Amino acid sequence: MKPKRVIITADDYGLCPVVNRAIEECAQAGGVTAACVIPNMDSREDAASFRKEYPSTSLGLHWNLTQGRPVSSPDSVRTLLDSEGRFLSQSDFKRRVRRHRIDTGEMKRELQAQYREFVDIAGPPDFWNSHQHIHVWLPVFRLFLDVARECGIRTMRCNRRVDVPHRFPRAAQIVRHPVRTTKGWVKGFYAAKAEQEGFRMPKGLIYSPGYVSRHAKIEEILRNPALRPEDTPAELMVHPATGIEPALFGEMLESRLVEYAVLRDGGFRERLKASGILLCNFSVLDQEQPDAASPTG
Repeated sequence: MKPKRVIITADDYGLCPVVNRAIEECAQAGGVTAACVIPNMDSREDAASFRKEYPSTSLGLHWNLTQGRPVSSPDSVRTLLDSEGRFLSQSDFKRRVRRHRIDTGEMKRELQAQYREFVDIAGPPDFWNSHQHIHVWLPVFRLFLDVARECGIRTMRCNRRVDVPHRFPRAAQIVRHPVRTTKGWVKGFYAAKAEQEGFRMPKGLIYSPGYVSRHAKIEEILRNPALRPEDTPAELMVHPATGIEPALFGEMLESRLVEYAVLRDGGFRERLKASGILLCNFSVLDQEQPDAASPTG
């Protein structure tokens, strides 16, 4: 029987020390197979040692235009910032874009600066995505693709939904949650467009509607028959942390601690393997690599 293959990606490396330490421990235990670095946040420099310590963990660029301060000189990206020189919130950023008050040249300048910052710290990224999924929005989607291509990053996150519902079949989920389903179709459109342009990506992001305390039930979700074996692995996005930083985490507080406890468990990966679930990294998507078909570990 064909095994299920899953990439488990920890977002927000570089956000703060409690996130970095959690992702490092989870990578050491084998529960995380990819991590993405926010290149403008204060703890980003740790990515240099992370790449050396965990070479089998894919390291990606987590482009960020909605939290913290820019890598570029503030005067050169003024339309992206608030009065204190920080990035706008996601809602304010979108509002300003709709009103044509964001300079796309400044946006491109900052994305390029963040790419160079990542490379200076950790070398070329293995893949890319964006903080708060800001790239999966029509007014900026094309810009992100163009900058990624110019930077030579041809592997990216796929925001297409891979639904793994707790009780109801997929068809019932469409009826029960029409707005969420419509958003999923839109994200699928974006993914298809990027694939047509030669970007490599996983099957999609795993969503688990209907699960109570889903962050504690990662193993149960991955064993769910609704997650089927595919030639292309799906991606599970996680946000572990060893502690809570309310000013940085937004609504993700206790869930980060729960995910940390689950993913640092040394037996987690082996239990999944015994159930026919293989954890892999983003290299399996790169057909140019001779060992691309081999999962990590």
